[in-house]
Amino acid sequence: MKYLDKFHPDNFYHIFNHAVGKENLFNYHDNYIFFLSKFDDYVSPIAKTFCYCLMPNHFHILVQIRDEDIIRTLAKNNDESLDFHKFVLQSSAISK
Repeated sequence: MKYLDKFHPDNFYHIFNHAVGKENLFNYHDNYIFFLSKFDDYVSPIAKTFCYCLMPNHFHILVQIRDEDIIRTLAKNNDESLDFHKFVLQSSAISK
């Protein structure tokens, strides 16, 4: 989990993802609701969200890490986050 060492409390991070080609990440209104619900479940405990923009084929989110418990929280949530990752990666190059 060395990549987790790169996150520091009070720092801001720009989270973004883009679908591959002309595919969309969000095809229906319910997809946006599902994404925001899972985002709230997994990210809100460790980061404060300042703004976000969800578009059919990509998204941008600006967050600030809350405190040093991020690594413990992320490790705990890692096993529970499969649905979230499957959704986000459904149209990414990683899943192709």
